[in-house]
Amino acid sequence: MHYVLGYLQDLLLREKTPDLGYMVLSDFNELKRTDFFRSQEYLHGQSIRDICLSDPNAIKVALALPPGAIASLDGSLAVGISRGDQVRREAFRQLKFLAPALLISQDYNYVSTLERGLVLNAVLSVKILLRHVLQEVNTTAYARYIMLDLPCILSQKKLNINEYFERSHAELLDREKEGFCNMESPFDADLLPVFSDQAREYLRLGKFRNFHDFENELAAQIVQRDALKGPERERNIEVEHHFIDFQELQIGEKLRKRGLAIEKRLRFDDLYYARLLASNPENREFFLKETAQKLIDLQYIRAKKVFVALFACYCIGFCLPFVLIVFAEDPGLHLAMGRICLVS
Repeated sequence: MHYVLGYLQDLLLREKTPDLGYMVLSDFNELKRTDFFRSQEYLHGQSIRDICLSDPNAIKVALALPPGAIASLDGSLAVGISRGDQVRREAFRQLKFLAPALLISQDYNYVSTLERGLVLNAVLSVKILLRHVLQEVNTTAYARYIMLDLPCILSQKKLNINEYFERSHAELLDREKEGFCNMESPFDADLLPVFSDQAREYLRLGKFRNFHDFENELAAQIVQRDALKGPERERNIEVEHHFIDFQELQIGEKLRKRGLAIEKRLRFDDLYYARLLASNPENREFFLKETAQKLIDLQYIRAKKVFVALFACYCIGFCLPFVLIVFAEDPGLHLAMGRICLVS
């Protein structure tokens, strides 16, 4: 609920609120040059971009516009309220109500540009937008929108976002940029251990006492896990810390599948995420990406205990009785061991 209300507030403050002259006197071709990506109040949060999703050429032309024309917030409620009031303008800036407009957004019904394009079978337009976001813009502001529609994107055979699941060599070298459009987000805190005894470790948390302070809670869990290893454990491997936030993915799925969510048949368990990773088995390159392999490793580590228990039951309940049947000569023992093998 906090996410839904928070996004709606952000959308109402940042969308363009046109006057009568704008609606009557504006030419559509002119609007495509000035407000192509701007969410509009009279379009219920949608933009001209959403109207033109069936025209890939219009998307290409709009992406070539100057950055100022794309990111402008002129005519929005936030700009109108804060005009001439430096204190309020600074407060809006800290709350990111004055952040530049994005190439992808959601409307009043929380349907994003990507989801609408895939529903309309405008895969080429979606592909153009995603390619530009991942390769040209490549900022963390778009990561949440991709997570919202990740199940829809991964199920498309004609569309892949493999760049989203791996940090490129250029990204690894660029230390000055705050973040990139990747599934993994960098995680840095003063108390986090810099060295470890393992090259990779995973920690999965499903509940937080205060989600607005989840980074500190996550850091405390990592520090506690490291302390339990003991001081005698040699830590000679330098590590970085990243986290994956599945909140947007779960919210997007609940909004798309409202009936299943109400009936509580929509469960985000290991089976759900395994099916999500296997949505498009033909995209073999996806399974070679760093983040995809980490997710697969995490699934394997969680399932390893079950497989070990099953193997132990198989050895004790089948293999051992079968060996006794082969080498023993007592018919009664054969019958008893045979029943054990049959049951196991």
